[in-house]
Amino acid sequence: MFFAVITAGVAGLVFYAAKPTLPQNVPTISGPSTTRPARSTVVKLPTRTTATPSTTSAPGPTYAPPGSTFSVSGTHKQITVNCDDCSVSVSGVSNTVEILGNCDTLTVSGVENTVTVEAARKIGASGFDNKVTYHSGEPEVSKSGNNNTVEHG
Repeated sequence: MFFAVITAGVAGLVFYAAKPTLPQNVPTISGPSTTRPARSTVVKLPTRTTATPSTTSAPGPTYAPPGSTFSVSGTHKQITVNCDDCSVSVSGVSNTVEILGNCDTLTVSGVENTVTVEAARKIGASGFDNKVTYHSGEPEVSKSGNNNTVEHG
């Protein structure tokens, strides 16, 4: 038995001595620490004030040139568009759009959008609870979806 203990001890020593060593700057993973890490210092930074972004778009009307297609999309936007025989597409939720001038085609989709247009050759409304009001002319009107209105006013 004594011989077995000595042999095991020598084998362990040989194994430990033959273990490759790592350079000092290489991190290693060790078992759980018994010491508590040092507390870090908390530095209070100055408070930063940020403005809440507005839900409205540009302050003035946006010009849409003849033959172009102008799109308004998103939620809770308020925008005015100067339309010059172009196509306007409104999509999203709860947008309010005023269209000045004469449009070729106006397409409204989404939910609870309110659109007012001076005149349009064609008006299409799809989605839910959209309201389109035109001021002049007799546009070709198409509606699909639920509770969409297109009316003269």
